[in-house]
Parts: sequence; C-alpha cells; structure tokens
Amino acid sequence: MRARQALASPLYPKIRFAFTDHPITVWAGAILLRLYFELIGLRAALAPLLVPFAKTSNNQIPAVDVLLAWWYGLALGAERFEHLTRYSLTT
Repeated sequence: MRARQALASPLYPKIRFAFTDHPITVWAGAILLRLYFELIGLRAALAPLLVPFAKTSNNQIPAVDVLLAWWYGLALGAERFEHLTRYSLTT
C-alpha cells in the first residue's frame, strides 16, 4: 500500500496532517477545530454580533471566548455544562 502524502495546514504550513494507526484522544481534533475557526475568521465575525452581551466586570471573559469554548466543548464530547469546565481553549 502506498503511503499518503501529508497535507499542510493553510494557516501554519509547518503543521502536516496525516493518518496513523495509533490510537489518539479526542483532544487531537481540538487544534484542527481551532485552525478551522481561524481560517474562516469566526472570532472576527462573531465579535460585533456579541457586543450586547459584553460584560463590565474587571475579571471579564469576552463573550466570543465563552461562545467558542462552548463550541469546543460540544465538539469534544461534553454532555453537560459541568463538562465544559474541562475545556478552556482561549487565545
């Protein structure tokens, strides 16, 4: 069987995508999801839409980060809000 050539990431050319027979965890897909969100400019597109939800506390977490963390949690298999505390993938 011929080996497949690894594809490069559009944002980070040094990152190569390839298949493996080794078992991996669900966390491996998190970087791909983040790269996809960066590629399509999701953060910049959501920021103006979430202005009404901006917080005024000194310890604020931007509404865009809260929404993206929720999406990461769903993609990684969170079934309850309690599970979302495991995934704090902010930039």
